[in-house]
Amino acid sequence: MVAQVHDLALFADAAPAMTQRGRPTDGVDPSVVKHQLERWLIEVLDLDAEIQALSVPAWSGHGDQNWFVSVRDRAEVAAPVREWVLRIENPTSVDLGVDFGLPFEVFSALSNFSDVPVPRSVALELSLEYFGAPFFITERVRGREVTDHPPYAFAGWLWEASVEEQRRVANSVIDTVANLHLVDVRQASFAFLQDGRTTIGTDSALARWRLLLDRCDDGRAAEAARSMWPRLLDGRRDDPPSRSICWGEARLANIIFTDCTVAALLDFEDVKLGAPEADVGSLLFRDEMMTQGLGLQPVPGFPSEGETLERFGSLLGRDLENIQWWKDFAQFRYLVKRALRA
Repeated sequence: MVAQVHDLALFADAAPAMTQRGRPTDGVDPSVVKHQLERWLIEVLDLDAEIQALSVPAWSGHGDQNWFVSVRDRAEVAAPVREWVLRIENPTSVDLGVDFGLPFEVFSALSNFSDVPVPRSVALELSLEYFGAPFFITERVRGREVTDHPPYAFAGWLWEASVEEQRRVANSVIDTVANLHLVDVRQASFAFLQDGRTTIGTDSALARWRLLLDRCDDGRAAEAARSMWPRLLDGRRDDPPSRSICWGEARLANIIFTDCTVAALLDFEDVKLGAPEADVGSLLFRDEMMTQGLGLQPVPGFPSEGETLERFGSLLGRDLENIQWWKDFAQFRYLVKRALRA
């Protein structure tokens, strides 16, 4: 539980801090983005297209630039408008050691070789010629988002939904994330996850986040993370025999919903191979942070922790282990990110 570890004010003050911080798209001239993207489309894809609409998604965070793009083919007026998401790497964002192109490849592999709902990949451009940074394009998935600001346990469509609808949302999330964990990573299509571009196993993940913590200046978040480190080392257990694709950023705000069903998982920037418990711990910690951490009651229709673990276990075919440790590790990663961005 969040309250067992650190002052809840660490989490209560996160929401206003996040809303006050500018987004990477702030100050960017949309007409320049439009011009450069149209230029790239004709020079690289040989597509004479017009950008009909350009906007910033409500879910766009504080890392890379994200744009909703509506594209019409000038040569085929009757063709449907293509709806894309353009993601441009922000070279001034905090370096978390993330491979920018990796999420694009994950989307491509999952959409082609599994039934896990993710945006379909369109194109990846590593040249700096057009935006001064790499970018990639995925198809836009229409639907509803669950927001952190205002917290979903305080306002918004999920809070206003019936208890039965809230339970359907939670069960759809559990089923979808478990389905991701059941993808056979031995397929050749997922070999790129084992070529050193992401962490493999818990020891590798711990080492990466310790290195990131060592880069942090002093502050409340960094001090809290450092105080957790000995307990993380002491509570470490062996990984399960087989490793799964772990989403990495498992939280409700990174999901698009259609009605009460998951339409797409987003934000695979921290994808890794490891124990499914990593994502389960992240989901549980993030929900506690957005409820107890902010002095709010849990969403009435959401299952208890025990019910959540039971459903995951039945889908994965085994009991989940050491889940409090995985919740602590999720909190540790959150604190390190906050410290780096302070």
